[in-house]
Amino acid sequence: MSHSTLNKPWRKGELFTFRVVFIFLLVLSVPFDRLLFVSIKNAPFSFETVFQLFTYRTSFIPESQSVSQPFTGYWNWLIALIVALVGTIIWYVLDKGKAKEYNRLYYFLRVFIRVRLALAVVTTGIIKLLPLQLPKPSLSDYHTEYGDFLSWKIYYLSTSVTFAGYVPAIGLLELLGGILLLFRKTAAIGSGLLIAVLSNVVISNFVFDIGEQVYSSFLLLLAIFIFSYDFPRFYSLLFLRVQTRPDPFWANTSSERATLKKVLRGVFVVVFVFFGIGAYRSYSSSQLPYSPEAGIKDTRGYYDVQSFVYNKDTLPYSLVDPVRWQNVVFESWNTISVRDNVPVIIDSTRPQLLWHPDSLKNFDKIGNAGRHFYRYTYSPAADNGYRLQLFEKSTNIKKYDLDIQIADSIIYARGADNKGDSLYVQLVRYSKKYLLDAGRRKPIKIY
Repeated sequence: MSHSTLNKPWRKGELFTFRVVFIFLLVLSVPFDRLLFVSIKNAPFSFETVFQLFTYRTSFIPESQSVSQPFTGYWNWLIALIVALVGTIIWYVLDKGKAKEYNRLYYFLRVFIRVRLALAVVTTGIIKLLPLQLPKPSLSDYHTEYGDFLSWKIYYLSTSVTFAGYVPAIGLLELLGGILLLFRKTAAIGSGLLIAVLSNVVISNFVFDIGEQVYSSFLLLLAIFIFSYDFPRFYSLLFLRVQTRPDPFWANTSSERATLKKVLRGVFVVVFVFFGIGAYRSYSSSQLPYSPEAGIKDTRGYYDVQSFVYNKDTLPYSLVDPVRWQNVVFESWNTISVRDNVPVIIDSTRPQLLWHPDSLKNFDKIGNAGRHFYRYTYSPAADNGYRLQLFEKSTNIKKYDLDIQIADSIIYARGADNKGDSLYVQLVRYSKKYLLDAGRRKPIKIY
């Protein structure tokens, strides 16, 4: 390809479009939000904070954290577009029509977007390979009616228990696509692979109201932008079946810049390896995204409320009584959930992998409208018992003070609620085997 061909002047429409796209993508991709760095600064260093940085999203207008309002983030796209149009006008005035083409700037924009997208999809791929984004159901989930879940929670729970390896496969493809983006020769293949994978992710977000519609659409947009540069050559080769020349433009990089590129790739590899190690250590040493604090030993299980005395008044079993508990679930971590006839104000917060203090971890609660969830703290008490303080999840308001005694499979709880009303409860554990925990005895043949 001759030098004159490489520097062929662009049409006015192409110059205008490039300037708009250049500013638009930079505004949406470069982390400049003060709140982002404040939130990371206030959190301890962990793989969650690194994940938050790598999955950055521009927020002129803060996105709603509720899955019921998933489209507020698109206002930021509109603002970025307005900024890009204004910036294009200023750029044109300052340039005074001198620029005839932006081949070199276009090349470096593609390199930047490749790196930006690679950081995002590699990190999200790692947390999909580990069951951190879609964890196994909790015991409370097993005892929640299907209709009491939000649609995103149904998707998360049903997908996490499958044996087909769907989520790890998506994570592996994202990881592979991100690695391919780091090399010029394979960037088009990587972006094409990510278009297929991210299209599936975007559709799932819209169908199940997961809450990441805007961000997944943004990643898909970046993949389409990268692939669009090589699309004419793919179309010419695969569909028209004619002789096709490779990418005609090569940046005149010196040996020092070539060395710098190798160093940067090495840095990326080190960052990804340490991120993966950090994610794996968090997965293996805790119960993310559930609370890492252990509950009372050997109490995990489903309990029927055999006796319930409220202000010295014994309440018989009832499905409609607004006071009496029906059943209780103790998790292996410091959480219990209660089923009663009091309506649950559902927490519609979208699921996100962010750092939270242990007292505010509430993944088991969000998206569940069938049970009341409580975090508890406990300390040893007289007669080998325990003193419990129960706090409502999300609000962290103390709800109950209880003294419990454990005898075989029965828990005796006595205390008061935050209104001062006395409470005595007798809980009997059911010996129940959960087939999802047991797994299959042998593979099923479908032929």
